[in-house]
Amino acid sequence: MSRIRIHNGEGFEQDFELNIASIIDCFVVVIAYLLLSASFIAIGAFDVGIAAQGAGSDATPPKPPEVTVSVLLQESHNAVIRVSGKENRSYQVEPKGDSWNYEGITEQVEVVKGKWRSLASVNVATEGGVEYQALVKGIESARKAVPTVFIGEDAN
Repeated sequence: MSRIRIHNGEGFEQDFELNIASIIDCFVVVIAYLLLSASFIAIGAFDVGIAAQGAGSDATPPKPPEVTVSVLLQESHNAVIRVSGKENRSYQVEPKGDSWNYEGITEQVEVVKGKWRSLASVNVATEGGVEYQALVKGIESARKAVPTVFIGEDAN
């Protein structure tokens, strides 16, 4: 407790004790709550490439890929793997229990990679209600088959 004396210049003085113990107790509880409810997440590095070419560059533009592959994680826990370009096809990966079949996603992307050896990247997207954790696991699954994975939107 702190003792405080107030003077108002006209001879009036008052002593009172300031009890800040209850305020400190409140802050201790708030700090403990914030520390216990904080999420400590370790995020690995995502490969993100930016293709930029200077205005005065003499380099020829890169040849477009034969096919582009996108993985869409749906709210129903289905995964749709779309191949577009020289081949237009969709593959369905059925859920495993009540979650996405991440091993099935890896296997199906490996099948597409075996068919199109020039496949260098995969785009992974989600529907609106899919959690971030599922997106990260989808990226990890696709990365097992193709090293470069981009996060994108579903291009229905």
